[in-house]
Amino acid sequence: AALDDASAARFVQLRLPTLRVGMGGINNTKGDAADFRWAMSAFRAYGVTKAEVIMWLLREGRDVCMSDVDAAWIAPPHGLFHSLPEADVLAGTDCLSIEWDADRSARKNSVARCGHHPGSTWSAFFNTGVMFFRANPHALEIAGEWRDRMAAVRGEGMIDDQLTFNQLAGTVRDPRKGNKETIYPIKAARPDGRVIYDG
Repeated sequence: AALDDASAARFVQLRLPTLRVGMGGINNTKGDAADFRWAMSAFRAYGVTKAEVIMWLLREGRDVCMSDVDAAWIAPPHGLFHSLPEADVLAGTDCLSIEWDADRSARKNSVARCGHHPGSTWSAFFNTGVMFFRANPHALEIAGEWRDRMAAVRGEGMIDDQLTFNQLAGTVRDPRKGNKETIYPIKAARPDGRVIYDG
């Protein structure tokens, strides 16, 4: 998917399957206005569009790997996706500690944003900059609810695609679930702890 005409034209020139995404013109501005990251309503519109593209691909029977433009892959991503067949949706963690992120042993304690291991009772936070969706009804349902949650938010509050995804996953307080964090304690969906159950 391309958010601007120049990228779309280049992708077509390279004969890549291309979807040109509009977003009501907010993505065709020039200069400083082209960075709509901190205009929350515009950035949420981008998130809604991202979820709609994911849903479109899933409906076509395609597995989806969606990553931010500043993500660098050191190996093709499909190997990681295929190594975790139990997962319908995969998201990167927002953990900034390599040691804590790699350690999936069962324990209660954690450091901020690194509580993705079995037994953790707080601070699991997913990053929507790298996501995989398996082409199945469960992943489509999650992408649809994620899109609907983003689309329902009004105003310029600091609610973006990542916060709404974490609310959906149950890692942060969710107004739709009585302001509860429903994922805790983290439960492993496979022995190595690399896949966990959602809330």
